[in-house]
Amino acid sequence: HGDAIETVEAYDGPFDLVLIDNEKDRYTEAFEAVRDKIAPGGIVAADNAIEAGPLDFDDIRALLAGEDVDANAMSHGIADYLATVRDDPDFETSLLPLGEGMAVSIRV
Repeated sequence: HGDAIETVEAYDGPFDLVLIDNEKDRYTEAFEAVRDKIAPGGIVAADNAIEAGPLDFDDIRALLAGEDVDANAMSHGIADYLATVRDDPDFETSLLPLGEGMAVSIRV
């Protein structure tokens, strides 16, 4: 019970698998909380990375391309998360069109 990001900070890891499925505007914060605790070969999976409620994937793609669009906070949060994991040299990330989208990042 409680805030997942605060809870995970109490654990040292290593983790083999982490599922991120909290407030979309906090996905990057959640990744940063677990990033250094993921074992080599471990996976971070982020749910709802393509669509969910008010997410607009066209806005997310535009934000990732560096365009200035009037996107909602959830779309900004997912775009920021995807940019963060895409640019992290310790992780390889794929976006899978399963359900409402899953971003799967493997620690190399």
